[in-house]
Amino acid sequence: MKIYIDIKDSVGFLTGRNHGQEIYEEYIEPKLKSVNLLELISNEEKVEIFFCDNLKGASISFVQALISPLIVEIGKSNTLKLLELKSNDKELTERLYRALNF
Repeated sequence: MKIYIDIKDSVGFLTGRNHGQEIYEEYIEPKLKSVNLLELISNEEKVEIFFCDNLKGASISFVQALISPLIVEIGKSNTLKLLELKSNDKELTERLYRALNF
């Protein structure tokens, strides 16, 4: 499953728990509502979250808020198995993973 996060051009760096929660509710939650997440994991399927090209960074608090509903639902270990964070910017992808594993 692929989810595209398309942020307005003026945003270059995503920060804060509130913003992370808003992005989760707008982009991720609607796609995952009708999906059995544990079944995806058992089938070794991934949820790929693609971040737009104009994004240059994200704070740890943003990433934590973005994934915290999933952690509550299926646990951190399963969340890490399920998600793949992607960007065309290799450095951004690395920063997102560092924040995800913080």
